[in-house]
Amino acid sequence: MLSLKQQIRDELKNTDFPNLKFFYTKEALLCAPEILQELLEEEKQDFAIKLATPDTEITYELFEEFSELGYYFSILGHYQGVNNDEQIRKIIEDFEPEYIDFGNEISYSKRYFEMVKIVRNGTDLSQEQIKILDQEIESYEVR
Repeated sequence: MLSLKQQIRDELKNTDFPNLKFFYTKEALLCAPEILQELLEEEKQDFAIKLATPDTEITYELFEEFSELGYYFSILGHYQGVNNDEQIRKIIEDFEPEYIDFGNEISYSKRYFEMVKIVRNGTDLSQEQIKILDQEIESYEVR
C-alpha cells in the first residue's frame, strides 16, 4: 500500500479536478510541509538543469512544464481561503518565504531571460506562443 505522502504526490499528477476532500484531511495536511519542501527542491534542480540547456537546444516546450509545486501551493492557499485555521495558516506562513524566494530566483535570472529571448526569436512559433513570450519578455524588462 502506498504511503499517504506518495498518494498525495500521485494525486498532484491527476489532470482532473483535484480531490480537495483528500488534500484537506488532517492527515494529508500533516504531510504538506514535507511535500512542499520536496517539490521545491525538485523544481530548483529542474531549474538548474534548464538553465544549463545549450542555446541550440532551447525550445518553447522547455518553458511549458507544469509546476506541481505551484499547483499544490495553490490548493493549500485555496484551503486557507475557505478554512483559515491554525494548521493551514502555519503551513502557508512557514513555506511562503521560500516559495517567493524561488519565484524571484526565476524572475530575476539573467540566463532564463536570455533563454526566453532565444525562443522568441525562433521561427516555429504560433501567434499564441509569440504573445506569451512577448508578455514574458515585457515583464522581465519592467522589473
